[in-house]
Amino acid sequence: MQVLAVMLSLCCWCHALVLINRIGHQVAWEMGGYYIFCLAPQPRGAVSQLLGELGRTLNMAFGNAKTAHNNNSSRFGKFIQVNYQESGTVRGAYVEKYLLEKSRLVYQEHNERNYHVFYYLLAGASEEERKAFHLLKPEEYHYLNQMTKKSHRLHWENYYESELQDCFTVEGEDLKHDFERLQLAMEMVGFLPATRKQIFSLLSAILHLGNIRYRKKSYRDDSIDICNPEVLPTVSELLEVKEEMLFEALTTRKTVTVGERLIVPYKLAEVTARFPVLLIITNIITQLHQTTQAALNPS
Repeated sequence: MQVLAVMLSLCCWCHALVLINRIGHQVAWEMGGYYIFCLAPQPRGAVSQLLGELGRTLNMAFGNAKTAHNNNSSRFGKFIQVNYQESGTVRGAYVEKYLLEKSRLVYQEHNERNYHVFYYLLAGASEEERKAFHLLKPEEYHYLNQMTKKSHRLHWENYYESELQDCFTVEGEDLKHDFERLQLAMEMVGFLPATRKQIFSLLSAILHLGNIRYRKKSYRDDSIDICNPEVLPTVSELLEVKEEMLFEALTTRKTVTVGERLIVPYKLAEVTARFPVLLIITNIITQLHQTTQAALNPS
């Protein structure tokens, strides 16, 4: 808190303050922000408190995950500039950068989970939504089933009854209720039903992308093919792209030389490391977070 006191004295001189939220330090950042805003004279209405709660709900769903030491660890960082008036009143704030631990989307360490929002969706979606988003059971997704402790996998229907200790279950967690809270928060910050549907479609597409498997076309040919092409129609529907374009993005990359544009096939080692899939997922997640932040911070 001594550092915060120095920063507060500086903000009286420059009328601006920068808050940096590091990955895994969500609680400390919230305490620091709360301390700063309490000292600054400003109106505190029910609307601002509600917006803060909605923002926490969205950030927790899309940016928090279970780790080995924390069931609700923030896996993102924020660089926020808070602007003050000469009187000390907070004039406004701006999220300068948003950094997400993207590697967690495709791989989790032992006893850890992917981001909360995937489990919210799988547990809370209605039967109609499950069909629309082509949802499977969590143990059927490669991006969710890497961290189970047991050799056999937990089925979703005995989620609440099973005594097995693995990462599908977290003590005191109500995923269906959390999904309802998430949907309500998205609606209250202005996400239209069509936009919410697109977001959940993108989340489902990420999970299905993780199930794609590759192989070499032949012993002498470095080019690759997809072992389970039956996944492609589902992903292309969820992403609303042509299946041919999706296949090309997953198996080849474009490079530009002097005056020439080349299409080069990925090597098996590159796709085994999930390089093309991670590129697509990175674009999806970046778009999702930009949409979320824009809804929370309307211009």
